[in-house]
Amino acid sequence: MIRSKTSFDGGAPTVAIIDDDEVTVQLLSLMLNESYNVLSSESASSGLNLIHQHEIDVILLDWIMPRMDGLSLLNVLKHDESTYNIPVIFISGVAESDSIEMAINSGAADFIRKPFRKDELLAAIDNTLAAQVKSSD
Repeated sequence: MIRSKTSFDGGAPTVAIIDDDEVTVQLLSLMLNESYNVLSSESASSGLNLIHQHEIDVILLDWIMPRMDGLSLLNVLKHDESTYNIPVIFISGVAESDSIEMAINSGAADFIRKPFRKDELLAAIDNTLAAQVKSSD
């Protein structure tokens, strides 16, 4: 596992989950809390506040949310000097290849389709963090 220099438990990377579905947030938290510090938000606007209040290593972002969808939030993050470098992994039931292509072209690091397996999720996060460390070298 990749360790981050920006974490609040002294070693584990911090993952922010932004998803309006409470069950998905709980499931993701259970899957990740052994390996990562996990913070969560159930809306894009509160997620943006969360990201600005904490040092986040990777963001897991839902594609479809009320008021501001995931793609809109990604665009806000990628145009903000303080957040543009945080990798974003979309997690969504949206399966259209156009949506996935749009997410990647907009700056997402990865796109995981629901339903997903824990090993798939952990691999995506670890690979994203490894790429982030490599690019900062």
